[in-house]
Amino acid sequence: MSKSALVSFADCLRREMKKWNVSVHTIEPTIYKTPLAAEKGMKESLDKLWEACPKEIQDSYGKQYFLDFQSSLSKQMGRAKPESKIPEVINDMVDAAAGEAPQMRYVPSVWTQFRARIISSLPMDLQDAVLCQASPQTPPAAVAAHAGESRKFSALDRLRNRGLRRYATTPAINSNDLPKVQEVPPAASADPKFKF
Repeated sequence: MSKSALVSFADCLRREMKKWNVSVHTIEPTIYKTPLAAEKGMKESLDKLWEACPKEIQDSYGKQYFLDFQSSLSKQMGRAKPESKIPEVINDMVDAAAGEAPQMRYVPSVWTQFRARIISSLPMDLQDAVLCQASPQTPPAAVAAHAGESRKFSALDRLRNRGLRRYATTPAINSNDLPKVQEVPPAASADPKFKF
């Protein structure tokens, strides 16, 4: 999510800065095997964050969701590019900063560009289904408890079942509990200029 948000921010910033003759470029690499992305360090960090979460948050997600999240992350890291491919990102950074005609957006590697174009050309529902395949397939505990099930579900199940409601994020409101709004009659004017 954070990469998508940064790209959207950079797109807005590029449009704003154009009047000042300042160019803004994005470089959107995929996952590379670097010390920062080492699986062991990420797992330790996740464990610390989980332990630091309030009990209410832990109960909402549930331990099984957390373990499934760690497993999903591990699978993603297994697909990371080797360190030997990092120069493709560095080359794009150099071109963006010092090139004669830098591109607005850099996506290192032809395969990543191809994948990004294919996914972006899909209808939004299918984009969600494809991109959510990397997400945990276990529903958060609060959702499973409310639905009365703890089965695993896939992104395609989510696509087929568009009626899936948000129980943990949106309060259920009974319209009878809302305060009644009194209508106020319009003020009478001595010489109305407009008649409706």
